[in-house]
Amino acid sequence: MDDSIEDYLIEALQTKYNDETSVGYKNRLDKIRELLLANSAPIDAGAFLLIIHQKEKPYWYKLVKDQTIIGREKYADLVLEHPWISNKHCEVSYDNSDWLIKDLNSKNGVIINGKEKPFHFLNEGDAVEIGNYLLIFITV
Repeated sequence: MDDSIEDYLIEALQTKYNDETSVGYKNRLDKIRELLLANSAPIDAGAFLLIIHQKEKPYWYKLVKDQTIIGREKYADLVLEHPWISNKHCEVSYDNSDWLIKDLNSKNGVIINGKEKPFHFLNEGDAVEIGNYLLIFITV
């Protein structure tokens, strides 16, 4: 990834959205997807989370299991290290037609497209905030 893409993604992490229907919000997510698909190494087809964090380069996480635990605990499927993230913070599950993200009674909650929600059926481009991480849901 070149520096301009990384800078763009860091800016996306620092920007909070309160209106999930805003044109600016949708345009930003479309631009993130366009930049990553155009500039990343080829990836397999499937569902992915683009993991964005200020102190790391953005990276893809492929959702390969029917249930993926996200948390700070080393036994989580996707480990995100930050004090605001619970050991078992949330779960992403698939039922052969839909992807669902569900808060596992975490202390700081899961923010989807700028709003805290206990669960949410994921759609292309949804922005998920967990601790100080931003995860973008993308299917390829």
